Amino acid sequence: MSKSKNSILIIDDELGWVDFSRSILKAAGYAVEIAENAMEAWDFLTKRAFDLILMDLKQAEKGDILQKIAKSSPHERRRVVVLFPTYLSPSKMRGVFKSGAYDCEDKPFDKSGLIRMVKEKLTELAR
Repeated sequence: MSKSKNSILIIDDELGWVDFSRSILKAAGYAVEIAENAMEAWDFLTKRAFDLILMDLKQAEKGDILQKIAKSSPHERRRVVVLFPTYLSPSKMRGVFKSGAYDCEDKPFDKSGLIRMVKEKLTELAR
């Protein structure tokens, strides 16, 4: 019996980071889908569930994708991790959580950091 792959949706318009992440996560055995904006993300999310959703802070701040996810399914909301590339002020972090994010993390810029963060989040969600 083969183990099913964990599925990850990445919502980000920084193509360099997206390509980097996709190649690393696919090589690690994850099924990865990419959405460059909230509209594409919502299209994916209305068709299927994902084990983890990694969303860039800029994408979280644009539109209302976090609110849509939180309203549509509290279960799905647990799976959203907002990634940010630099220091996030406490007030901005509160705003992200208030909008519906479940967690915030530094955007990992190296292979081991990305894989470690994804494994930790999936382990937390499995509890």
